[in-house]
Amino acid sequence: MLDRSIAPKVYNFQGFQIPIINKYTLSNGISCYGIDNHSINLIRLDIRIYAGSTFQKKISVARACINLLQEGTLHHSAEEIAEKMDFAGAYYSTSSAREYVGITIYFPKTATESILLLLTEMLTEATFPEDKINIFKQKIKNELAIKLEKNAHLGYFKLIESLYGENHPYGQIANLNNVDAFLREDIVDFYNQYFHAGNIKLFFAGNLDESFYNTINQHFEKIQKKDVTLPILNYESSLSAKRIYIEKKNAVQTSIYIGKRIFTSNNPNWTTCKLLNMVLGGYFGSRLMSNIRESKGLAYNIYSRMTPMLFSGLFYVSADVNKEQANLVVEEIYAEFSSLQNQLITEEELNIVKNYIYGSRLRSFDGVFNQLEQYIELIDFQRDESYWQHSLNIIQTTTSQTLYEIAQTFLNKEDFTEIIVG
Repeated sequence: MLDRSIAPKVYNFQGFQIPIINKYTLSNGISCYGIDNHSINLIRLDIRIYAGSTFQKKISVARACINLLQEGTLHHSAEEIAEKMDFAGAYYSTSSAREYVGITIYFPKTATESILLLLTEMLTEATFPEDKINIFKQKIKNELAIKLEKNAHLGYFKLIESLYGENHPYGQIANLNNVDAFLREDIVDFYNQYFHAGNIKLFFAGNLDESFYNTINQHFEKIQKKDVTLPILNYESSLSAKRIYIEKKNAVQTSIYIGKRIFTSNNPNWTTCKLLNMVLGGYFGSRLMSNIRESKGLAYNIYSRMTPMLFSGLFYVSADVNKEQANLVVEEIYAEFSSLQNQLITEEELNIVKNYIYGSRLRSFDGVFNQLEQYIELIDFQRDESYWQHSLNIIQTTTSQTLYEIAQTFLNKEDFTEIIVG
């Protein structure tokens, strides 16, 4: 019988093996990254395009562009593309973020030729039918109508808008009024300007062989290369911290966001601050969870997060609470800030957090598809493979005294903007 009163043995972290990735560049400048695993007869392909919302002139154009690629090309209708994807047994999805938009597709190795033919058509000959654009706009508005009824979404949108300002691409938020502002010609202009070989990177993993690489080269080398156009960021550096309350009369639950802009993830202090964030509210055993949710029962959900962006970073605490207890929870959050500024973290607590991070790192490299995701993030933020081991070295050598010193400036109450919705 298993004795559940005895905790399992804790083993020292031994590091991890960095996966081998094949790197090469096509004649038109597209960078390719491939991780091979012959034990699976499946391929994952990620197309990353440096054409996120930071580049758009009108809100939602980047998102519309990447989502509408599959709605028709010069040679195939939307229905034909869907049918071919389905017949091949492919799973297709898109993503849209601040700097990048992307396509992720899983398909059997036997379908390589047909899938790559479709993808290159979509990247070079998309037609963006007017009726599909109107359907997509309505879909966005329906999603927004639902999200804006939720306090958490409204609070996050307001936080972003408050921290970056409306003149900065990071601070521009889609709403029911501005979704209709973009036209088909805006999407076409965006597509022609940014969807080219100079902005594209390819990542693939699975059962890769010489035939697969030849097919990749054959199709994607046809994509034209243009000069890369960098975005112009109007950064309102003088924005001051503020407290914003948005009342919703019938709301029982209140959402709290307390946040500030921080440095990029390539800053030397990023990893150390991320360790401090983990102690504060980065996992289920964190201080915010243990004190405010578990011990005092003041929050349904509470956590802190550091969000990396290419040109900035964001740190915030989020909580969902009973409306009558919102102010008390805000005080408790700042009390946790103060505790980290005035008392050293115990070695026991620090080791628990470090071991949690080690375990998370190992899980993130478990399997060839997870490994590919790690490489995508690495390249997105313009790092090399040494980053993984370097960041682990920082975590392993960081002491309670170091985190105490970091907390003095990182957790200053005066620097934070508060958003309360409910």
